[in-house]
Amino acid sequence: MEGEIIKSYLLFHTLIEMATILIAFSTFIIAFNTYEISKNSYFTFIGIAFGFVGLADFMHTISYKGIGIFRMDNANIAVQFWIIARYLESISLFISLVFVKKSIKPLKVLASYSVILLILCATIYPLGIFPDCFIEGYGLTEFKVISEYIIIVFLIGSAYLLNKNKESLDRNIFECMMAAIGMKILSGIFFTLYKDVYAFYNMLGHIFKLISFYYIYQVMIKKGIKEPYKLLFNRLDEARNDLKNKSNELENIIKQLNIQKSEKKSIEKQLLKSGEYYKMLVEFSNCSIFAHSEGKFLFANSIGAKLLGMNSPDELEGLNIYGFIDPVYHEKIRKEIEEVSKKNITLPPMEFKIISRSGEEILVESMATSFIYNGKPAVLNVLREVSIRKKINEFIEKDRIKTKVFASISHELKTPINVFFASLQLLELYLKNGQSWDKNGQIDKHIKTMKQNCYRLIRLVNNIIDITKIDAGYYKLNLHNYNIVNVIESITLSVAEYAEDKGIELVFDTDVEEKIMACDPEKIERIMLNLISNAVKFTNPGGKIEVNIYDRNEKILISVKDSGIGIPEDKLDIIFEMFSQVESSLARNRQGSGIGLSIVKSLVELHGGNIKAKSEYGKGSEFIIEMPVRVIDETCSMLESGLENDNVEKINIEFSDVYM
Repeated sequence: MEGEIIKSYLLFHTLIEMATILIAFSTFIIAFNTYEISKNSYFTFIGIAFGFVGLADFMHTISYKGIGIFRMDNANIAVQFWIIARYLESISLFISLVFVKKSIKPLKVLASYSVILLILCATIYPLGIFPDCFIEGYGLTEFKVISEYIIIVFLIGSAYLLNKNKESLDRNIFECMMAAIGMKILSGIFFTLYKDVYAFYNMLGHIFKLISFYYIYQVMIKKGIKEPYKLLFNRLDEARNDLKNKSNELENIIKQLNIQKSEKKSIEKQLLKSGEYYKMLVEFSNCSIFAHSEGKFLFANSIGAKLLGMNSPDELEGLNIYGFIDPVYHEKIRKEIEEVSKKNITLPPMEFKIISRSGEEILVESMATSFIYNGKPAVLNVLREVSIRKKINEFIEKDRIKTKVFASISHELKTPINVFFASLQLLELYLKNGQSWDKNGQIDKHIKTMKQNCYRLIRLVNNIIDITKIDAGYYKLNLHNYNIVNVIESITLSVAEYAEDKGIELVFDTDVEEKIMACDPEKIERIMLNLISNAVKFTNPGGKIEVNIYDRNEKILISVKDSGIGIPEDKLDIIFEMFSQVESSLARNRQGSGIGLSIVKSLVELHGGNIKAKSEYGKGSEFIIEMPVRVIDETCSMLESGLENDNVEKINIEFSDVYM
């Protein structure tokens, strides 16, 4: 009976700790990667600190008495790692208030915490100089109990400083932070009362700890994701309102000019006779106007002279027009001018770059027509600057992409964590009500659900890390010579059971038995598991998936074909883009982050190959990989497949979005 209780408590402890560790890592990822948008030093500092608190908690979890990872007969080391994590947590919350009104450098904070944690861990192992915290048969040492009270003092100090700075914080953020600190204080009190690591007070302390981490995570979601969105949209609204005000000002000017026109009718008649009327129209235009002949400036208005960096239009007369045009466009503009002059026509708008006297490049839109100037044929150009419009469009597009990225990541992170929290609440309810352990198999069900969502989180984090490495150019292949046929066949057979469980036939075939080529088998496994898991996900029971290899001498073709729901033709061009999904309203068993196929494409291209998709909507899809067959010089013989025998964990991760 006692052994069952210990096992039950170890399960409870591990689930609680893993949940808080995942929350800590999620908080770190959100805070560190949104700093450039949020510019909030306070929450970025807390996020980085909690990432290292999560690492210390991870060491505490795997060294816990009864887990069996480290060979030890006591709980002292686990409690020592626990004290390190709590000191880091409480002191970080205490000093974080310094950064409410001061800026930080995230990389320096990251480096500082790395050094501090390494030194603290070294005092436990291998130096062994960290004070004992737990003695078997005796319980908590004085150092551990005093440390918990010191930690509580730091937390109370944090609450006091937080209250003093509440005017600088959003009310909801302030309340969540106060609630988190309160839960941590209660947790610390319970952690001073137990004498056995499996005691009831220890369990209560862990529950309050989880709740405090949940509040911290809520703060990061609000401050790290929601507020940056709000800030970006506010900036767009400000730009939109500014454009609207400028438009209204222009309308008012036009109205005033119309009024002046009626008042100065007699003057305009005189100007019309002398030719000054036309010059005034040109001078008052908000466009840059130039007249030129044989490549030389004849006339320019004030706005045009200012655009080219001149003090007055007179400075342009006689200068070569091509001296102010990007050389890339010289030939094209010469042809345009010749066409206007010979055919006496007006050309549609065209874009090109001009270079001002100061060397600044400016993108403009130009219309050209022929006219008579001082009795001689010339070309009239009307230019309008489009750089600002382009920048606004680029900003809007970047904002759209960022919004899509944050929305996808926040959804993929929040869903598994909500599942963890709900399942843990149910487990807590079973324990409080004294129900028989796993009487109806409910606990196994919840554990399976949490494990499935753990795989989903691992897959998401792995994908984000990999796509970041690929974009930064840090992702490298470990190339060796392998029989690619055996590699693909081994991967396919390893997932056959998953397909059968869903009632899907998985078939492997090849037209060549051996093809030696240089490849990275782990990356090939990643590619194939992603494609096959997608095929399983979108194929109904009774369907069929075919994996085929075709020898093309200097190239090898790998095909993954299914009889599933297919892909609409208008979506085939975007499925390899990051965060793209064919349909957002698919059922739960077809969820995904939209990163997988982007990584597949990148891994194939790292091998020097390419991937394409063919599909007929409602009848199935086929993904075809083409890779060059290259062999590298090696002195030692290679394994047949290069894959680890036990890759169940990898399969579980890649198939985590497929709900069996």
